Amino acid sequence: MTTRLSRLGTLLVGGALLGACAQLIGLSDYDEQGAAGESGEGSGAKGGSAGKGGSAGKGGMGGTGGTGMGGTGARGGDAGSSSGRGGAAGRGGAGAQGGDSGQGGVGDTGGEPPVIVPVAGAGGEDTANYDCVSTTTITKVVLLPRDVDDAIYPANNTLAVVTPQIGDFADDELWIDFYKSAKYDGDATGTFDLGAFPNNNYATCARCVWLGMDLGEVSAPQAYFYVKSGTMTIDADSLQMDGFPNLTLDKVTLIESSIDVEDTHVSKPVKDPRCLYLEHAEIVMPPPPSSWKCEPTYYGTGDGCDCGCGAADPDCNGDKHGGACDPNACGEEGSCATSVYCDGIDPEDNSKCDATPDWICSPLYYGDPDEICDCACGIVDIDCASSEPAVCVSCADAASCDPEGDCATLDPADNSKCILP
Repeated sequence: MTTRLSRLGTLLVGGALLGACAQLIGLSDYDEQGAAGESGEGSGAKGGSAGKGGSAGKGGMGGTGGTGMGGTGARGGDAGSSSGRGGAAGRGGAGAQGGDSGQGGVGDTGGEPPVIVPVAGAGGEDTANYDCVSTTTITKVVLLPRDVDDAIYPANNTLAVVTPQIGDFADDELWIDFYKSAKYDGDATGTFDLGAFPNNNYATCARCVWLGMDLGEVSAPQAYFYVKSGTMTIDADSLQMDGFPNLTLDKVTLIESSIDVEDTHVSKPVKDPRCLYLEHAEIVMPPPPSSWKCEPTYYGTGDGCDCGCGAADPDCNGDKHGGACDPNACGEEGSCATSVYCDGIDPEDNSKCDATPDWICSPLYYGDPDEICDCACGIVDIDCASSEPAVCVSCADAASCDPEGDCATLDPADNSKCILP
């Protein structure tokens, strides 16, 4: 069963990137059959009331009448009691139009999310062809780290913050979601037209590109923008369903839209819509190598330099020293570090541990980003310009050989050693 998720939840903050959560709501299988749709006359009647819990109801037969459209099928019922969750609705087939009369098709049975094709407002003003009243060009897309324990963002959702700021000060977040089932081919690779069915509406998309404006501290976007046109090219090696997409977006226009996140999931441009334009973006999150022992989604996802995981983390930016390690990214499951302070990490190769290191101070002090020359630590710190005591900045680590931490006992010829009385 494919599910549309809800991001109406708690804000995720990814370090300095300040990523905010988004939104989506799920569909489920029914345990009872929904009531059939009533016959339509003229323009076609709406579907009948939904049944509780159980399999989705079939759509009613559309009525015959004039040049009107046949009736739509019934929607599936609301969620059932504690014994069963509500399922996805079936849909009625489109009635014939024109001629002497048209007859609505028989609705499909439930079990999958509804496929809702139209974008125009039912019985009201057609908003499908509204022109953009203004267009803002997106100049930067920054991927956000994923919280692997957060069900709001499963692996098939990718998120990023865009520049420039569209609304007020809160983040504007771009969402790229993939869905796979009998009706959705979100695992497919190749080039896809985002402005064509099924990707041109949130209710039907297998590859969904949309944006929430001004998310704030909880997921309450002030406006939605859904893709109007553009292409997505997914590399043959992409693993987008597992959280490791490799794709490009080209000439993408997003149009300000209303999205029924609570029920039908239909997206529809608003009147006098604003638009956003993205010329090109590369969305690449590489999968970890087989030697990676930590949580897969910690690898190269912008969540800090993870150490002791058996392979170098791309988040370390090529720096293999212990000082590159994020103190909050050591000691997690799979890491050989013995504490969150990266104890045990090999100071000269932060992908592994050294049981008997020559460096006796914290691995975080060896080649640290602040380039502080730490002394009395067993080997000369690469942050030190020489091995002379005069260049030392600190001897204060608890494991150093200098008892007072003031560098008073250093060997004049080797600042990594001490001469004790």
